[in-house]
Amino acid sequence: MHEMGIAMSLYRTCRKEVDKQGSGRLQKIRVAVGELSAIDPELLRFAWEATIQDPDAGCELEIDWKPAIQRCPKCEEIKPRGDQSWLMICPECGSPLRVEGGYELDLLEITFESESEDGETPA
Repeated sequence: MHEMGIAMSLYRTCRKEVDKQGSGRLQKIRVAVGELSAIDPELLRFAWEATIQDPDAGCELEIDWKPAIQRCPKCEEIKPRGDQSWLMICPECGSPLRVEGGYELDLLEITFESESEDGETPA
């Protein structure tokens, strides 16, 4: 399950960013996961829950799902496809279709709560 390694890497990256700002507690992170990235969103959520530690326990992982699209370079149109089905050629002009997007794994946003000067995390 490579999602565990991904979750651990995301956590380390987010923790470093929070620590650059002083200190604080992660509240939420938002990531983009592409359809063709070979990452299962549910396994990533499970791995995230197993990875986060105090003081960040309870930090929410929000996943933006990014589907792959097929575009005809000649017609310049996006061609619809069924779930888990792919067209090889454009039904209108016969040109080979290009696959665009769907490979993302991007950290989009980190939300955290800063600690006050006395070391307490504001409620």
